[in-house]
Amino acid sequence: MKNYFWPIYKSLEDEFISTFQYVLCDDLQAEVYSEKYLDILLRTAVEVEALSKILYDIAGGPIIQKDSEKYFDNICLKYLNKTWLLDKKVLIVSNTEILFEKSENKYLKPLKKADEIGDRAIRWKRAYQAVKHNRIDNYKKANMINCLNALGALFILNLYYKDSEYKLMNDAEVNAFDLSQGSRLFSINISKVNSFDGKLEPDVTAIYCINYSKDFTERWSKKLEELNAALNEGIITNQLFIDALNTGEIQISDVGDVGKIRDVFGDKFNDILGFALKKVNINDFIATREYRAYLNK
Repeated sequence: MKNYFWPIYKSLEDEFISTFQYVLCDDLQAEVYSEKYLDILLRTAVEVEALSKILYDIAGGPIIQKDSEKYFDNICLKYLNKTWLLDKKVLIVSNTEILFEKSENKYLKPLKKADEIGDRAIRWKRAYQAVKHNRIDNYKKANMINCLNALGALFILNLYYKDSEYKLMNDAEVNAFDLSQGSRLFSINISKVNSFDGKLEPDVTAIYCINYSKDFTERWSKKLEELNAALNEGIITNQLFIDALNTGEIQISDVGDVGKIRDVFGDKFNDILGFALKKVNINDFIATREYRAYLNK
């Protein structure tokens, strides 16, 4: 299916970057306003409106019969923030021509309070509504920092619309994961979960998670069964275990109780474990690990 949103975002981003030849992008200039920023802000916000409504449906939002009542902010974005925690996602302003030093300008949460209305809404959205309804009195609100935040909101929505998943074959590919995701303005946070069962909670500020691939976790589950079998065999055939069994110090059902087994074997337990690990070639197996990068939803 053709993506009608990403090319428009890229065009808006390129237009914003083109202003750098006239404006020094630092904290002192963050409030600079212009006709060009006004144009970018309006067009970006229109894209946010359109894309948020589509993502609302994709995310399974309750059906709204009348499109006129499907408000992009206090219905669509509110649902997306609740469902996918988009309001907590952080973007890093990483373009080398942008010289911001203030953390509030460098680290953005462009969808935080984007689902609010009126004075409670995030600043870029208040600016959009203001210039849309009264351009003459609110012209100065169409400034660089508001444009940048609006573009950040649209960038995040585009990533969730594309919903790309990546297969990473080794640690080197994990370390080389593209944090820009095609943007020339922003970088994203990632959360390296590295959980075999996927139960670890990822960082809510991250847009992407990286975890072991489903294929690797399935193979790990089988390898773990092999390891447990090899370990149990090493335990029950060891004379220390047999002696403890004969004296009643331990029961055969205690083989899986690591605490009791360590009490019987002491430091020798590590030798049995090491032998089991070597027997199932655990190091060679771990070297085959693969990962997947997927959206943090």
